[in-house]
Amino acid sequence: MKNKSIHWAIFSLFGVLLTMQGNAQTSIGWHRNEGQQWLQLYGQGQIADRWWVLPDASYRWRGGREKSKTLLRLGIGYDIQPKLRLTAGVGYFESFQTDLKVQSEWRPYQEVTYKSPRKKGTLGFRLRVEERFNRYYEEEGASTQHDFQVRIRPRVSYALPVWKKEDSLYSLYFTVADELFINPNKLNYMSTLQNRFMLGPELRMGNELKLNMTYNAQVAGTTMDAEYRYTNVLWLRATYRFDLRKK
Repeated sequence: MKNKSIHWAIFSLFGVLLTMQGNAQTSIGWHRNEGQQWLQLYGQGQIADRWWVLPDASYRWRGGREKSKTLLRLGIGYDIQPKLRLTAGVGYFESFQTDLKVQSEWRPYQEVTYKSPRKKGTLGFRLRVEERFNRYYEEEGASTQHDFQVRIRPRVSYALPVWKKEDSLYSLYFTVADELFINPNKLNYMSTLQNRFMLGPELRMGNELKLNMTYNAQVAGTTMDAEYRYTNVLWLRATYRFDLRKK
């Protein structure tokens, strides 16, 4: 009964967040709608019994052709226990408009993740804090201004097994997650919040490789009082786990 209550609480949270998105679409005068495609590669390298190196890289497009953003990130993780990990790292991002760089960003981050196995699936929590050092560019490529922001990102996720056999290397899961982005130093209330809802299948090949095809719906406020941005994302992710410990 306790597990069922937890599950219902999680999916009720998803419902509330989706309702908030729907209300935002109807109550605010106008919005910008954007479609994107993301490709992201993650590495999970175990370097000691409790230590991990965690690189990832991503390339993003608008409309399937126009470059949107690139990123490189590297983190170091420490397992306090098998279910609980602390991670710290730094990322470098570049943003583009019509193939011209308009922003670059150095982003140190710290996070804690917790995974709770259930009878059916795995419940996950993550809390990430980011320090964002942004630099903005004119069309000629000259740097014009820079700023500093802090962002807080709580996320809850659930992975439900759909097909799994003990004698098979392959297993199929369905994953659902919701992540809230809180920007406390933005200019107004609307621009402080962003929500990302994700769902899709996950194919696992042993303990080494995972492939995710994720639909990602994002709603974000902007600095304009009557404007928000809605983004539909098709997100292909691959995660490879490897062992760097000396045998």
